Amino acid sequence: LISFSIINYKLSYDIPPVVNIELYDNTGVKFLSYTNGRKQSYVKLDNISKHVIDAFISIEDKRFYEHQGVDFIRIGGALLADIKAGSMAQGASTITQQYVRLLYLNSNKTIKRKIYELMISMNIESKYSKNEILEGYLNSIYFDHGIYGIEDASLYYFNKKSSDLTLAEACILAAIPKGPSIYSPIKNVENNTARKKLILSELLKDGSISNEEYQIALNEVPTYHAKNPHNQNSSAPYFQDMVIKKILSMGFLNDYLYQGIKVYTTLDSKLNKDALHYIDEYHPNSDIEVAIYAIEPTTGKILTVIGGKDYQSSTYNRAVESYRQPASTIKPFLYLAALENGFNLSTTFMSEATTFYVNKDSYTPSNFKNIYPNMNVSMIYALATSDNIYAIKTHLFLGEDKLVEMLSRFKISNNALPIPSLALGTHEVTLQKLTEGYSALANLGVLCDSYMIEKITTFDDKVLFEKESPETTKVADSTDVFLLNS
Repeated sequence: LISFSIINYKLSYDIPPVVNIELYDNTGVKFLSYTNGRKQSYVKLDNISKHVIDAFISIEDKRFYEHQGVDFIRIGGALLADIKAGSMAQGASTITQQYVRLLYLNSNKTIKRKIYELMISMNIESKYSKNEILEGYLNSIYFDHGIYGIEDASLYYFNKKSSDLTLAEACILAAIPKGPSIYSPIKNVENNTARKKLILSELLKDGSISNEEYQIALNEVPTYHAKNPHNQNSSAPYFQDMVIKKILSMGFLNDYLYQGIKVYTTLDSKLNKDALHYIDEYHPNSDIEVAIYAIEPTTGKILTVIGGKDYQSSTYNRAVESYRQPASTIKPFLYLAALENGFNLSTTFMSEATTFYVNKDSYTPSNFKNIYPNMNVSMIYALATSDNIYAIKTHLFLGEDKLVEMLSRFKISNNALPIPSLALGTHEVTLQKLTEGYSALANLGVLCDSYMIEKITTFDDKVLFEKESPETTKVADSTDVFLLNS
C-alpha cells in the first residue's frame, strides 16, 4: 500500500485537451465536426439528455459520484462473485477506469495493466471533476459501425441529438459499449433489447424512473436511422478529408486547435447534392467508379470534390489521387499551342489512315472506328470530331516539346514525355489537374490557384486566417484562348 501510494503520487496524467474543428460550407452551414483525430461531434455534458447520464451511471458505475476513481466496495463484491462462480464472472471497472483504458491503455486482461489502470484512475480523479471525467467518457466510447461518442451515436441510430433522446433510446445506446458488435441494435436486436430491459430495471431499482416511465420505455418500438452523419456522401467526405489535411499542415494553428476552430470553406453543398443526384441517375447499381472535381474558374474556389461512388466503401479520392490517361481531353491544349505558333482555325491537314515514322520507330494511330474523311480537314473540324490523325500531324509539325511545355505552363503536368502519342492523351494526369487546366481556358488564359478555405476563426470568432484575392498567373493570350473556346 505504501509503494502504491508513492508511485501514484508521482504519476502525472492529464485528460487530453479537446481538439475540435468545425467545417462550414459557402453559405455558413456546418457540415463536419472533427474531434481529436476523428470525424465525430463533441458535446458538453449539459447538452446530453439526463436519461443518458442516468442510464450509463446505473449500469456502468452506480457509485460514480462517491468513489475516488476506484470502487473498492464493488471490487470486493465482484471478487466474491468470481470466487463463487469459479471464473471472472463480474467486472468492477468504474467509469473513470473505462475512460483511462480508452485514453492510455488497452483491453488486455493482465494484472500489470489492471494495476496501471487503478493508479491512473486515482491520479485523474485527483485533478478533474466528476463531470469533466463523465463528459470525456461519453464523448469517447465506441458504439460500433465506426461511431464514437454519444452525440454521433444518437445521430447514427436515431437521427437526433443526444439532448433529445427518449428514455428507451438512451437505454438502447447505454447497452452498446459493453460489447459494441454484440449489443448493436442494428446487428443483434435481441441482445440489445435484453440489455435495455436490464438497464431499465436498474434505473427503476435506483429510483431514477417511475413504474410508468419504465413501462412506456419498455414498450417503445424504436426506429433506426443507421447513417453515419460524417461519412454520408451528402456531407462531402472527400472534400472534408482534403480540408482537414490542409488545416493540419498549417502549423500556426496548433496553438488554437485545443480551443477549437471554425473553418469556412468554398464547398457548394447544393452543387454537391446535384452531382450526387446525377451520379445516381446515370450510374445506378453500377460498378463503374466516378470522380468529380468542380472549380470556379474566375476565383479558383473548389466547389466540390467527389472521389468515388461511396465513401463508406472506399475513402480513396479518385479526383485527386488517381492518375488516368486523359485521352482526347488533352487536344485543346495541343491546338492552343498551334494557335500560338501560326495556325488558325481553318489550317488544314489530310485526314487519312497514316503511319508515322519518328526516330526510326513507326507509329500508326487510328481514328474512332477507323473512320477517315480522306480529305483536308480544318482545326475546327478536327476538334469537333476528335480526329486523331490531325492531332498527331499538328503535334509533330509543331515539335513534340510544344505540348510538353503547354501542359507544364497550365500546371497539368511537368513530367510529360515528348512522344507522338502525347497528343492523344497517353500521359497520365489527375482529374484535379486536368480540371484546373480547363478552368484557365474558361478564364481566357488566366490560371487561378485553387483553394478550399476562405477563413478560419476561433470559436469566439477571432480571425486566424483569411483568404486574400486569388493568386493568378496569365498562362496564355486571351485572343488565342477565345478562338479555341469558340
